[in-house]
Amino acid sequence: MGKVVRGKDEVSVLLVMLFLASTIPSVPGGAQVLWPPLTESNSWIEDIPTVWDFLPFGVVHQLVNNTIKTTPDPQWGLQCFIYVGRGESRDGRELIIQGILPIKGATWNRIWFNGKWHYIRTVSPMYYDNGTLFPYNVTVYTLGEERGSISYDARGEKRRWIFRLVNERKNITLDVIGYAKGIPYWMGKPEGPYLIHGAYWSRPDFDVWGGFFDTGVFNATLVTRDGTYHFRGHFLFDRAYHRSYYEPPPSGAPLSFTCLFIFNDEFHLRMCHSDNPSPLEPPVKFQHQGRINFLKTGQSFRFDDYEFTDDGSIQPRSYHVKGKFEGGELDLYGRAYMFWPQVWGKGRNVWWDPKGVRTWGRAFIRWKGEIKLGNRTMEVEAHGIGEFTRYKTTAKCCVGISVDGKGYAVPETDCNPGEEANVVISLLNCDDAGELVDLYIDKPPNWVLEIEAEPSRPRVLPDLRVAVLYERVVDRMHIHLNRTVDDVIQILKETDTDFILRGWWRWSPMPERCEDLPPPDDQRCEMAGYSYEHLREALSKIKSEIPDVVFCGAIPAQRITRKVVWNPITWEVYEYPDTWEMALDPGKWGIPISKEEFQCWWAKEQYWLPEDFDCTNYDPQEVSAYFPDITNEEFQELLLSWAYKQIDCGVDAIWIDMLFRQALLMYQMTWSFDHIAVKESYNAAAKIVDEIHEYGLNRGKYVYVGTWTPFIYYPYPPPDLDFVTLTPSSKEVREMKLNEHKWNTVISAVRSKLGGIPIIVFIDWAATKETPLGVFSQELSKEEQREFLEILDEFCKERGVVFAYPVHGGHMGMDAEKLSYGLFKVYDSLAPEFQTYDKIKELSSMRSDWKWWDKWIKLGDWNANGVPDFFLGPMDSKEIRVRVKPPRYTPPSRAILSMVAKAEVTELPPDTILIGNKTCSDTTSLETEVMETHGVTISLQNSFSITKGYTLPIQVEVMNCGNVREEVEVGFEKPEFNGSYLHCSISSGTGVLLSDERGPIRTISLLPMESSRMIMNVFAPSDIPSGIYTGSVYAYYSGGRVESEITVLVLENSIDNQPPPGFTHGGEGKQIGKKRRQRTLKFD
Repeated sequence: MGKVVRGKDEVSVLLVMLFLASTIPSVPGGAQVLWPPLTESNSWIEDIPTVWDFLPFGVVHQLVNNTIKTTPDPQWGLQCFIYVGRGESRDGRELIIQGILPIKGATWNRIWFNGKWHYIRTVSPMYYDNGTLFPYNVTVYTLGEERGSISYDARGEKRRWIFRLVNERKNITLDVIGYAKGIPYWMGKPEGPYLIHGAYWSRPDFDVWGGFFDTGVFNATLVTRDGTYHFRGHFLFDRAYHRSYYEPPPSGAPLSFTCLFIFNDEFHLRMCHSDNPSPLEPPVKFQHQGRINFLKTGQSFRFDDYEFTDDGSIQPRSYHVKGKFEGGELDLYGRAYMFWPQVWGKGRNVWWDPKGVRTWGRAFIRWKGEIKLGNRTMEVEAHGIGEFTRYKTTAKCCVGISVDGKGYAVPETDCNPGEEANVVISLLNCDDAGELVDLYIDKPPNWVLEIEAEPSRPRVLPDLRVAVLYERVVDRMHIHLNRTVDDVIQILKETDTDFILRGWWRWSPMPERCEDLPPPDDQRCEMAGYSYEHLREALSKIKSEIPDVVFCGAIPAQRITRKVVWNPITWEVYEYPDTWEMALDPGKWGIPISKEEFQCWWAKEQYWLPEDFDCTNYDPQEVSAYFPDITNEEFQELLLSWAYKQIDCGVDAIWIDMLFRQALLMYQMTWSFDHIAVKESYNAAAKIVDEIHEYGLNRGKYVYVGTWTPFIYYPYPPPDLDFVTLTPSSKEVREMKLNEHKWNTVISAVRSKLGGIPIIVFIDWAATKETPLGVFSQELSKEEQREFLEILDEFCKERGVVFAYPVHGGHMGMDAEKLSYGLFKVYDSLAPEFQTYDKIKELSSMRSDWKWWDKWIKLGDWNANGVPDFFLGPMDSKEIRVRVKPPRYTPPSRAILSMVAKAEVTELPPDTILIGNKTCSDTTSLETEVMETHGVTISLQNSFSITKGYTLPIQVEVMNCGNVREEVEVGFEKPEFNGSYLHCSISSGTGVLLSDERGPIRTISLLPMESSRMIMNVFAPSDIPSGIYTGSVYAYYSGGRVESEITVLVLENSIDNQPPPGFTHGGEGKQIGKKRRQRTLKFD
């Protein structure tokens, strides 16, 4: 079978994690040997079925008291004895046969005649006859008032399949004699290998099958109460042996298969194709094979090179088959004219998708098209019978909106800065379709809205637009290519980088300074730029030039070196055998595998030992490294020290490779989430995340922590991660096509567990070139690399995840042949062998140019309709903070702000049924009360001079700067100097006296923003002393009193009436008064 997981393909790993413990036979410790062997195609088999193929006693069946049973092997499943066909009578009556005999239980046989179905129920046991009761080689039959039999006559040149059904109660008898033609279609011989027919919907396992379809022409006689009828047509006999691959089979048809029999008098085409809708990674590809027989020429060809499509619905009605075979090619289009059942029943409870819908049914199809056979072209009109299972996840457009917050606002006025109504709008995507949500707020005219995205977590990474992978920012290229840190900074600036992934990678023990190592290690260290001093200096330069960039360092949780390793915080050194003590031993939890066996297996997986190494010879003193035990407290301290040291050097984030790999391996060995080994390994990994957070906070900064995603399916509280990483598989890179369903499933699971944390995708690597980066660099051409970068970037943007562009770094494989600059097995986008850097700059510029709604809000206007919008993943939620400002001088009132969240389904996986409309909306409203604000201002010339014996008129302006009508009384305090006073009065512009020395006489009424101009007459008597007199003008209003001081210089008659130098005029007095009513908040 080979290895299921190579390198660190974590997207595959997280799917394998739950379900494929037994698919890793290379894991020592007694993993079962799986039977039968599997293959991708058996269409090469050209055998004529024998009696033993029909009834493989000893392998599939056994004979017990002349009844046919399956062997005690509990993994045998459905055993098919199915006879289907279609024919016509001479007068054009149609006959359709759906026959099936039961080996256990009961089955319904269906006969279509005269426009309706006739039913015959056959009941087990199934009996066996080898020529005693029936004149044929072998017969299987049932007994009772309703009964059936299938006989195989393999004697002579013509092999015959004879089918008989009887319903004594309804006086119905059907006799069919089928003459097989050509080479059968083989799913597999009884002893194997078998094909994968589909994935079980009820639990994680595969249905595999062997057997054959034998097809030909038939003559049939149907006897009913109304008469006897004769038919000629085409039949298919299905003798399939089904079994489950891992554990005893559940009930229900596997998903998702298509089996077709297309026929006319010229040809018989048999084909089966299956898609894997589950996240379960199969040992081999699902079946995709066919065989075509030409009845008149006797030719037969394999037909594996084809494409099958249908209309994509859960009960497809139209179909297309196009492909080539050795003798020619065909192109056929089909359309169903009848179904069984007419509407396929739909079930739920799919194990990987609680909302998934599954179905099974048959279709009776008319086909048209063209077949080319050699130099001959046939225009085809044919019939067909198809059996299908389909799976679709269901989703509907569903969005909810609600508001909370302060429901009152104070308008801005000339004497009041105002106060916004602050509300929080909560939006929810309440189903499993990804939705683009537009936020509409219907506000009164001229009101101002300021919108700010509220983070879904208390701590989030800054908005990531552009991430790059650059491992490491100082490495061998700084010597060999003279690429300095300044050059790296220039690259980061050219790509508008926000996040540097794996900017520093600690794989083996790293010194503080290279000079701390003895020769020649010190020189090798300097050449590699591999010291904490290099990291500190590089980070200092990068941060000085790009202060907001997030620099992410990286450490491994899957490796501890044997010979020596140290803690860079305490500088405690560990050597063998202390390092061996920290190595993982599954046996400590009672798992039946020795420490040596496990460590040997892991070393071979990582290529630390040859693949053919005999583990009985494993010696821990001879290997380079071990897989450490993350539950070991000493290793925990060591792993954390590697992170702490990078934090002390200035990194902003830590990415931990394979942090949850031990929990995964323990699950694969125990197959139980309740096993203590799984729980302790998971909790230890989660604790590492918390400890790094705490260390950063103790040093005054928040450190972001990320890793791969295998934890998402564990039924435990999720780790407190700040970001996660995913990678395309090697297959996806090679085919330059991404598995949308798989990615959507994983992304949804991440968001369900961790909310809206960033998901960063990068092209991962490991020891050999059989990895995503190995395939990308070694198999794809320069042009294909650039094309795949564009494909992956667009794919990520559509799902709201960030693609970390492969600028520099990543091991292309120890067997890599295409090297960067002809020297390095490290990928570099600027190398002439790859030349992807310009494409990366192009893609990053498009990401950095995203349109944001405004300077507060990090919501784009993706659909360019002038309304802020954003993507909500399945069951995702967002909080949006909105500040509502009424226009200046808005009077006290109540305003209704209608809020609408309008969603459109934009991300629907291919195997998903959309229920209802593509768009939906939800509404709410907030009643905001505009509060009263009170204020009056007095404007006048605050300082002036007057000559004794004269009267000076001074203009005074009183303005209502509130938002309500005010009744204002204006008065004055007489200017005074050393006990002497000036005489004053205030009159309106029309001469009406408003105030005299006794105080205000009349009030003036002012509307909001209205002002009144008046005259203040100031008289200086002749007998008062010269000097500087001070007084004030005041006004009473509902908010209190406001006043403005005045200063008067009184001059003698003989003195020039000019103020002395430095004596100025002008000024204004203000007082602000506010009154708030109790706030009112209304929800609809």
